[in-house]
Amino acid sequence: MNAIKLRNNAKGIFEDHPTSENKTKYNKLRNFCKNVVCRAKKEYYFSNFDTVNTTSIWRTYDKLMGKDVRATHNIPNLLVDGRVISNDQDKSEILSSAFILEDDNTIDYKLQVLDEFKGQNNDSLAIVDQSDVHIAFSKVQSRCSMGDKIPSKVLVNTMQSLLLPLSILFSSIFHSGEYPCNFKNIFVLPLYKGKGLLSDPNSYRPIASVPTLSKILDYILKWKVKSFVDKSNVLDDNQHGFRSKRSCETALLSL
Repeated sequence: MNAIKLRNNAKGIFEDHPTSENKTKYNKLRNFCKNVVCRAKKEYYFSNFDTVNTTSIWRTYDKLMGKDVRATHNIPNLLVDGRVISNDQDKSEILSSAFILEDDNTIDYKLQVLDEFKGQNNDSLAIVDQSDVHIAFSKVQSRCSMGDKIPSKVLVNTMQSLLLPLSILFSSIFHSGEYPCNFKNIFVLPLYKGKGLLSDPNSYRPIASVPTLSKILDYILKWKVKSFVDKSNVLDDNQHGFRSKRSCETALLSL
């Protein structure tokens, strides 16, 4: 920062008094400042790569490659079928249509599957203990979500008092098979993929900001379903993808 201040001061003096002496001083400080900034950047990137944190490594890589683009509310004008979309409401509807994935399963089929599941004896899946809620609290990130009516920090600080009511609430949700509508209210932010035209809706992917309570419920559901699948041996033993303690290496070793 001192080098930048010295450079800016020299630039101001040269602009006020454009002599050859002041120009020489400014050029020397400008080059010195460039060298300092380059060394600082090199040390910063080397320190980030010299870590076991893969998230930090890929974040640094994206910065170097110019792909460090964050989710933003400021979406440029979109171009759809030769039409320029500048209204924010129209942009959100266009992006929403681009983000929706086609589902071949009908509503009747989904209701049939749900009725079959509810008709089975799955008490172990439906009962949520206070310990389950406590574990889920510790696993879910405490960063505040845009969909939170209650800040996540408040939920974390009052966790001990919320274990019992939340375990009752989540158990009733699993018993009924009905997901609360308020848990479905999420904020979706478009994130530029790093390639393609900024005016093309397909150049963005959705980033969902899910309410904290919904994250906790989803984690408990995922953990219970995973435990049920593992104990029941539902999955083929040759499946190694998306399973804990299995990888490409274990798949190759099993051949």
